[in-house]
Amino acid sequence: MNSSLLSVCIIAKNEEKMLAECLASVASIAGEIILVDTGSTDDTIKIAESFGCTILHHPWQNDFSKARNVALAVAKNTWILSIDADERLLNPDDVIRTITSSTPVSGGFLVDVLSHAARADGGTDIYSSSLLRLFRNHPAIKFEGIIHEQILESILAQGLEITLSTIKFNHEGYNLSPLAMLEKQRRNILLLDVAIKQQPDHAYSYLNRAKTHLALGNITLAESDIGNAVQYAKPQSLILPQALCYAGVIDYQLNNYSRAIESAERSLSLIPHQSLAYFVLGEAFTALERTAEAIDAYQSMLTCRTASNSMAKVSGEYHLPVEQIYFRLGRSNAILGQWNPAEYNFKKGLEANSRDVSCLVGSANCAMRKNELDRAEKHLLLASSLEPTREDIRNYITQINLQRTLTNSTTLEPQRSDFFNKVYSTQSQPASEGKSIQETPIKKNQRPLLSLCMIVKNEENNLADCLKSVEGVADEIVIVDTGSIDSTMQIALSFGAKVFEKPWTGDFAEARNASLKECSGTWILYLDADERLHADAKVHLRSMLESMPEEIGGIVCVVISPHRQNSGVSEVHTGSYPRIFRNYGYPKMYFQGRVHEQITPSILALGGKVIMSEVEIYHLGYDQSREIMEQKVKRNYDLLIQHVKEEPENSYAWFQLGQTLARMELTDQAEQALKLALEFGTLSTTIAASAAATLAQIAGNQKKFTDALTWAELSLSNAPKQSYALHLKAYSLLYLGRAKESELAFLEVQKRVADQRGVPHTGFEVEIPPETIIHGLKEARKLLHTSA
Repeated sequence: MNSSLLSVCIIAKNEEKMLAECLASVASIAGEIILVDTGSTDDTIKIAESFGCTILHHPWQNDFSKARNVALAVAKNTWILSIDADERLLNPDDVIRTITSSTPVSGGFLVDVLSHAARADGGTDIYSSSLLRLFRNHPAIKFEGIIHEQILESILAQGLEITLSTIKFNHEGYNLSPLAMLEKQRRNILLLDVAIKQQPDHAYSYLNRAKTHLALGNITLAESDIGNAVQYAKPQSLILPQALCYAGVIDYQLNNYSRAIESAERSLSLIPHQSLAYFVLGEAFTALERTAEAIDAYQSMLTCRTASNSMAKVSGEYHLPVEQIYFRLGRSNAILGQWNPAEYNFKKGLEANSRDVSCLVGSANCAMRKNELDRAEKHLLLASSLEPTREDIRNYITQINLQRTLTNSTTLEPQRSDFFNKVYSTQSQPASEGKSIQETPIKKNQRPLLSLCMIVKNEENNLADCLKSVEGVADEIVIVDTGSIDSTMQIALSFGAKVFEKPWTGDFAEARNASLKECSGTWILYLDADERLHADAKVHLRSMLESMPEEIGGIVCVVISPHRQNSGVSEVHTGSYPRIFRNYGYPKMYFQGRVHEQITPSILALGGKVIMSEVEIYHLGYDQSREIMEQKVKRNYDLLIQHVKEEPENSYAWFQLGQTLARMELTDQAEQALKLALEFGTLSTTIAASAAATLAQIAGNQKKFTDALTWAELSLSNAPKQSYALHLKAYSLLYLGRAKESELAFLEVQKRVADQRGVPHTGFEVEIPPETIIHGLKEARKLLHTSA
């Protein structure tokens, strides 16, 4: 090709890390490379000079189109290839072929741009869009829009045609660190705000702002913007099907599954073969238990990988890794009891990626059903090596080993366990939490497998939702009412509960033990009326309990609890507690403690082992108004004072009293109680870590940063993998002027928060807002810079 046919145009600012690879990818075919620099202070210009670029200096004016049009104005050649520094041309020969085969009416060619975006779970999402990046050089052809700029309209206005090409770019711009990505998205929001102010009915700007809000987790703002995008998009435009797809994504995240389906189906009616639309359908159908329809949607995603639809390419395609499509097919087959197709799909997923944890655990489950314990163990060992922090997978490996020792392998019947649904549910639902429900039938005429055990008083507003959450899971419901004067007991009876009345004596353990006496199940689950068992339990809990070895006496659940602070702001606490335990029979086993009662000491005293699980319970009791919380805290305070009077050497009672005093903002008394609890030396490592973290927070609030650092480090010595105490340590180091140590600590907090899921490694955790970490990191770096 005559090199005078092609001008390559780039805008850049501080792109020294990305630019060289970009320029190298186009150097062999470019007649000229024009780089518009908008204010670089690094080696960007030096790199551009080394490639012989024409360099134009244009101060940044918060307008991408203006910067791009500066390059177009000086381009000399017939065709222009527009590329960014974080993009690489993958097939330069195809550019040559495309240009030489063009016709006089060819105005532009669509380039397939593959964008890779890192997910919080460590995986990668791939999006494919066909963008107008190769177009004719003409004075009237210019970019429009201050961000997400477009050139399509100006080409069509000249009566020229747009054609698909085989040219491919790889885009690295969304494969950034969490901090860099956050800064980029916030910049985009500011520019999109300006664009919408200039054009209040511009559908494309609303669509892009909705997508950016979605990435930032601002779901309410995203919902508002996507509604405007749908409203303002022209019926025949390519923006409407895109907007409908993202409306479906947002509806799904808001748990409005029926509306998500409507949006996705409407989008497909405009442009068929859209992978993202089928993905929304599959996830929404799964959440609604319409599993056969979910299978059809996931199969259509496979078809989209080979079906060619130019309009779908232009509107943008979502490429879920093929192994994850096969995983979803296998999971759906398993829910329907179609075990041979399930095994086939998990196998296909592993053929695509032999290290996919979801498919490994799915295959392990299939192997267990065939009593092929060696094969199941092989898959689980590999899965555990890939995700070594997944304690639940390790527990299932232990379960296999226990089954070998407890049961003759030649007579062992295939296990009915569906434990795998929970093991990999965290990987199977990127857009929202899993909702796939398959209830294991409750057998009659035998000892109940699971009893729900509760104590209640005046809980008419909470009880029904709690009991609905255990439908299909618990065989019997045992409720002790301690003096309700509302309709609590009638609601309990309507769910078939066994209801017993017991006057309240100011002792939670005594009330719970009264309910234990009446439970006949092999296992007991205890909940409060303001708690909800996660729907995933209907998939796996009963079958897991049926196959649980006799040695196991307690199963730790993840309790997720929003805590409303006195300021009105809520923070999410995550703890691990043995809420499910084997029914050894009262009084051999019993609860201890007037308030914040415990069952663990009783389980361990009877020789039972306690294992971790990912069964989730949502606790709403601390997300209340200040008035209600003050009443609750005062009640707990009175009970705890009585408890420490009765048992003055009970370290756990002193710990709970210290936490309650801290919530009452009685910091001096809280410090004394927590220090005393630690001095006894009998707290578990989890509780000791929590006590020390609270002391670190108190000291930090008092600006005693040396003390705060000491307590944070003590907390970390008891629970090294936690994020919360490390966050407190990072801020203590910052205020002590130890900038570099603080920066490293904040970076590690950021990594841990991004990696967190499932059971807290520490037994407790406090959700840390990302902006708090980012603020601390910026302050540490600012201090580091000023002290350099």
